[in-house]
Amino acid sequence: PVFETDSESEILCFTADGQIARLRINELPLSSRTVRGAKALQFARNQELVALAPATAEFVLLVTEGGEIKRCAPDSLSGSHGTPTPAFGLPDGDRLIAAVAHAEGAEILIATAAGKVLRTAMKPIRPVKSASAGGVLGIKLAPGDRVIGACAVTPGDLYVAHESGFGKRVAIDDIPTKGRGGG
Repeated sequence: PVFETDSESEILCFTADGQIARLRINELPLSSRTVRGAKALQFARNQELVALAPATAEFVLLVTEGGEIKRCAPDSLSGSHGTPTPAFGLPDGDRLIAAVAHAEGAEILIATAAGKVLRTAMKPIRPVKSASAGGVLGIKLAPGDRVIGACAVTPGDLYVAHESGFGKRVAIDDIPTKGRGGG
């Protein structure tokens, strides 16, 4: 994800196992674009960084590969500086794949590997205050399917690309808004 922030802000860093760490922008060394960078987060060997979100966002929607979602305010996600702490109580075998920063009236798209897309409003989904709490069903998945991405809805067109190289452009208004789970 690409987002604008200032040097006094924090970035929320999420791992596949549902952990969060906060990173202060001003603690990163200023370097040239060809430099590898400095170690900014203290991850365990098996932890994988999967998503970033600005700490200034009104809300963050966490999305798992198994279709669960959790909506929360960034200030409810404690997260220590540099060292990951729990942010999402994931079910066994599931993993976090996205963190979508959004405002109160936003709509979100959730896409699956089988080409299914759910457009849903965030307003009816109550924000969770507990950092270690689990989520609720975001999208119903067919057997063998999995969530591959999520993003906030913006006006205009949606550009879709398949891993085999096929692509298309779809007007965002052609995707109907449905309730959580797809119904």
